[in-house]
Amino acid sequence: MSSNRSSRSSKIGKIKSVYCKNFVTYGECLFHPSEYLNVVIGPNGTGKSTLVSAIVLGLGGDPKILARSSSIGEYVKNGCESSKVSVEVYGQSDDTTKFQRTFDINGKSQFAINNQAVSQKKFLEYVDQFKIQISNLCQFLPQDRVQDFAKMNPQEILSNTIGSVCGPDVVNNFKKLKELRNAQEHGKSSYKTLVQKLEATMNRTEE
Repeated sequence: MSSNRSSRSSKIGKIKSVYCKNFVTYGECLFHPSEYLNVVIGPNGTGKSTLVSAIVLGLGGDPKILARSSSIGEYVKNGCESSKVSVEVYGQSDDTTKFQRTFDINGKSQFAINNQAVSQKKFLEYVDQFKIQISNLCQFLPQDRVQDFAKMNPQEILSNTIGSVCGPDVVNNFKKLKELRNAQEHGKSSYKTLVQKLEATMNRTEE
């Protein structure tokens, strides 16, 4: 029983399928990744990074995350007016949730969860429930963001790693711990400054 629960828990948030229509070079396609490691190979220009872009944008990510174009409208296939991306992910047991994003060449997006229209805010909140963090470079690293990852200091890597593998309670506690540490350091600095001022005042008095 416990092993079954563990298996279901480890499956939550894994992608079951990715559907694209009129997206970059794709007219219409459907991907079914396996549960574990997936390797996409092919010559340059065959759409490997396009699949990655579809996952990011289909889960509500900002185009800037991909470091290619700031406008989602540029991901609409040439000659088309709009594009659609759907990402279906596993939830509890074997049930799935379909996240769908439709957008046009003007950059206007519409969001839906299981074919029900929702606001962008609700869409992103629901994605977050699956512990999917598109903007976290320790969880999702687009090809054109590798240099940004390389520039991260150890503290940033630790913070992003915790955010990637731990629950929100751990993340919030870590944030509070950093705030307390900063307050402590500020207190030490203020104390040292006051001592120096007091010593200077005493020296002037003795003179």
